[in-house]
Amino acid sequence: MRARFVREGHLTQGAGDYELSQAVSDMNQRLRYALGEYDAPSQPIELPR
Repeated sequence: MRARFVREGHLTQGAGDYELSQAVSDMNQRLRYALGEYDAPSQPIELPR
């Protein structure tokens, strides 16, 4: 998954576990908006370290 996110430009090469978790969380929020769960796109939620 990490390699695909790097290839698609969602992560930089060498990104760690935290950055991967943040990218997955951000994508989850975008998908939920696309599915109609939210009226407007939400701001990224900063995950705790």
